[in-house]
Amino acid sequence: MCRLLFDETSLAFYLVNAEPRLENQYMHQKLARQNSVISKVQRVWLRLTCLFLVCASYNSCDQGYKARQFGSVDQLSTDSGLNSSAGLDGIALYKANCATCHGDLADTNKANATESSILSGMAKRKEMASLSRILSLPQVKAIAKAINQAHPPVLACDNAPDVGNVTLHKLNQFEYLASLKALTGVDVPLDPFFPTEETTEFGNNAQILSTNIFHIEAYLAMSEVAVNTMIDRPDLRANAFNCDLNITDCWQRAVRDFAEKAFRRPLAADEITRLYTFYSSQRSGGADTLSSLKIVLSAVLTTPQFLFRHVKLPEPSNPKRKKELDAFEYASRLSFFLWGEGPDQELYNLAKQGTLKKPDILRQQLARLLGNRKALVHLSRNFFGYWMPTEKFLKQTPSRETFPDFNPEIKADMLTETRLYFEDLVARRAPMTEILNGNHTFVNERLAKHYGLSGVVGPEFRRVSLAGTPRQGALTQGTVLLATSRSSNTSIVARGIFVVSKLVCAEFGEPPDTEALPAPGPNQTARMRLEQHRANPQCASCHATIDPPGFTLENFDAIGRYRTHENGVLIDSKGELITGETFSNARELASVLSQGTEFDRCSVDKLLRFSLGRELKDFDQCTVKRIARSTRGKPLEEVLYEIVTSDPFRFERGE
Repeated sequence: MCRLLFDETSLAFYLVNAEPRLENQYMHQKLARQNSVISKVQRVWLRLTCLFLVCASYNSCDQGYKARQFGSVDQLSTDSGLNSSAGLDGIALYKANCATCHGDLADTNKANATESSILSGMAKRKEMASLSRILSLPQVKAIAKAINQAHPPVLACDNAPDVGNVTLHKLNQFEYLASLKALTGVDVPLDPFFPTEETTEFGNNAQILSTNIFHIEAYLAMSEVAVNTMIDRPDLRANAFNCDLNITDCWQRAVRDFAEKAFRRPLAADEITRLYTFYSSQRSGGADTLSSLKIVLSAVLTTPQFLFRHVKLPEPSNPKRKKELDAFEYASRLSFFLWGEGPDQELYNLAKQGTLKKPDILRQQLARLLGNRKALVHLSRNFFGYWMPTEKFLKQTPSRETFPDFNPEIKADMLTETRLYFEDLVARRAPMTEILNGNHTFVNERLAKHYGLSGVVGPEFRRVSLAGTPRQGALTQGTVLLATSRSSNTSIVARGIFVVSKLVCAEFGEPPDTEALPAPGPNQTARMRLEQHRANPQCASCHATIDPPGFTLENFDAIGRYRTHENGVLIDSKGELITGETFSNARELASVLSQGTEFDRCSVDKLLRFSLGRELKDFDQCTVKRIARSTRGKPLEEVLYEIVTSDPFRFERGE
């Protein structure tokens, strides 16, 4: 495949015929771009890089992994007689697509199935390749859920825990850009042609992240910008090399040290030889020292050793053989978890000395990493930002007709509030329950006025107390309230689902086909309309769990303002959980949730999932429950220490 990509006419054929799922605008834009400024040497290197990446992505490497991006339901194929017409009915999907080989669902013995394990199974077998064009990720998840419901797993937490397996892990766009900056000192903007990355709950799920020709060209373009800027600026060049590059020992040291930092481990002898040979070939071809360095270092930043996080396993295909991560693999996993980039020099030196995993040193490094602003920004945006409905918030546009005073500036202020709130939580190592019961927030004058808070003057954001107000924690911030509303009104169900699914990790099936909610009548609240829907026996069981938190949040309108009435009627904000706890306002709801154990378990579940870059399986719940029990009410740093010393974080097994 890669051989065709670098022939001018074959590239056009490939873009138009071999990737039917790509949008036409991408095809034309990239086809025009491929005739740009890539040098002949760089094309050769790019060809080699593409071969490596295709090897990694298409299961021909020793690790035998595949990172596959699935198409959407509207791109379904009918080849091989496979069927996706069952929507999200997991049982029907299993019967249509799996039963021929695996037998009836009731006869199988596949507990602990997840979308990741099913995807991995597809990737290993050519005869199952058609499924990747037919089933969407939600449909695969529905199949996994149907299997597990038919065969409830039995956890044996007293035995040696299964540590799980992480697919060959490509850096996502945030990790890639952060790593570029750490290596070169240059803030590189994301290439405009970089394909949109598919995500599940977090943006670092290794099973979902994929690589295609557009990624490769974008990587090359961004690496050129970073390296050229670094070498052309004397201050950055001096920080990176600090010697006379015309001296053999200097350029060799520069290339070796740069590649070692990029690969996040010591280089093998043959890797060093290849890099030196590549540099010498540029010099022999007439390039000067700096130009040769630019080509070599740009090439380093397009290698799979940089673009992928790799754990070398002794038996990649043996799920019973586990291996403890070596010091460099562990340092890399730790740094990407807390900073979103590779290890800095101090962390790397400790790995090289073999002392990083010692408990006292590990605690010191955990405190140091958390004390750096990189941790505040990374965790606030890429962990808490994904856990909270920030992505949906960014896409939500309130109705100008219904809310004429709402504007993009207020929306931007809401995002800043949430980011500052979580940066502050990380900086103080506050308990995770402060997500719910924090009695402060961060506002400027404009947002304070929107929220009805007094005493705030000026455009600067500052920490303010919420004592004596109806607000508390993240639940009453505009990002959450706006993201869980419609454009013109609130959504009791969406707010309830967010609380129950994201904060206590409850799962629900797909809703049955029922009539839509009746149109709002005069002198009616949203709760009154929903009560008619809740009377349907098909809907009552799920809504009994979902709706109560949503009822309480009805005191906040669709743009996050506090209210006591809707359509002139007093809002009934009382709620009762199916476990019996009652509440009548957002503060009481937050108190009930923070006092229960389910939020502790759910928050640890999210952190472990994010730290590993994979979906959790049922056997992981042994680790989740143990950490949740031992760290209840403790500072964030203690929770993180338990995670980074847990078996799933420290070990890897074959698949």
